[in-house]
Order: sequence, then C-alpha cells, then structure tokens
Amino acid sequence: MSEIKFACPHCSQHIACDDLYCGERIDCPGCGRVLFIPLQAAFNPPPAASLMPRTPVGFKQRQYPQSSRLDVWTEESWEKHAAEVEPDQSPRMLPVWVLLFLPFVVGLILMTHRAGVVSIAYLFILCAIVSGLYLAKIKSNSGVGMILASLLYSFGMLCVYAVMSFGLLFVGCLVTVI
Repeated sequence: MSEIKFACPHCSQHIACDDLYCGERIDCPGCGRVLFIPLQAAFNPPPAASLMPRTPVGFKQRQYPQSSRLDVWTEESWEKHAAEVEPDQSPRMLPVWVLLFLPFVVGLILMTHRAGVVSIAYLFILCAIVSGLYLAKIKSNSGVGMILASLLYSFGMLCVYAVMSFGLLFVGCLVTVI
C-alpha cells in the first residue's frame, strides 16, 4: 500500500490518502464538498517525453456509461399501440361468460324435470370442455399446445364450477336459516 496525494478540484486543498481508496467518494476536509479520489492510473508515471510536475486533481464526478434513452409515450400513442398489439377482447370473452353460467341455469331446469345427477354432471363437463376449447382457440394456440391448453382451461372451468356450486349451496343454506 502506498500513499497518494492529490488536490481538491474545488478549493485546491492538498489531500493524501492510501491507494486502497482510489475511486471512492469523500468530502473535502477543506471545503466539505464532494469529490472522488483519483484512480490509480492517474498516479502512474507518464512516458519520459511528457513529464510535467503537476499534482493530480480528484474527479468531480464518476464516469458511468450512458444508457440508451427511452422515449416517453403520450397517452394517445400508448392507446394506439395497445390497440395495434392486442385488440379489445371483451366481445370475444362473452361466450366464456355464457358458458360459465349456462350449466347452472340448464341444470336447474333439468332438476325440475327430474333429471338424474349424472346428466347434470355431464352438462357441466360438456360446458367446461367447450369453454376450454374456445379459450385455447382465442389464445392462438395450435396443435398439441391447443389440446394441452384446452385440457388445462377445461380443468380450470370445472374448478370454477365447483367453487360456484359450493357458494350457491352456502347462500342457499343461509337463505333457509333466515
């Protein structure tokens, strides 16, 4: 470890410190302003042809690489970009919402006509499969990916049906208690 000496760029105060602190930020003991201790390369002797007796000056700020500048979008340009990338999908989701509530209504009608539990279960499974296929189709899957996605969406719909059924059962029990 060797000692390095340099001058404050603000008040020209002479400062000495260990070379381990090269590149670190300090406050000048003379003026109290922020400065950076010069890098070790500033203290290496220059070639013999250009010797100048000068004390190295500390950096005023660290040099960081500049990142590329990002353009800020206005609200209108963002809406235009969003419309180009992903068109409004609310009308495309209407069949899913219909298939979400359809088996409950049709199941209630089937129950009033004394249909069996198996036929109502098949109704829920059929609606889950149709909604799974529809969701996989609008998500632009194809081939094996579409089949796997439709199975996953169908299973999800069956889970949603189960949660909604227990919710309806709970509300029905509350209504009868009250």
